[in-house]
Amino acid sequence: MDERGFLRLLDRKKDMILVSGFNVYSNEVEEVVSSHPGVKECAVVGVEDERSGQAVKAFVVRRDPARLGRLRCRRTVPSG
Repeated sequence: MDERGFLRLLDRKKDMILVSGFNVYSNEVEEVVSSHPGVKECAVVGVEDERSGQAVKAFVVRRDPARLGRLRCRRTVPSG
């Protein structure tokens, strides 16, 4: 913690999220989410999930914080 009370995160504990047996890499998801025109920056982590073991959770900073509502990414995320 610095003198202003802020924490600085330098790295993540794990780079891979295991979702229902599939390897999901945080940096790849961040790259796709960051390509959305409404996203300024994002961070992706794995969280525990009853059904799939882990799930992907994205923390997003909007380009325009005044806009309300959820960002819609389905059209810009390629299906694999």
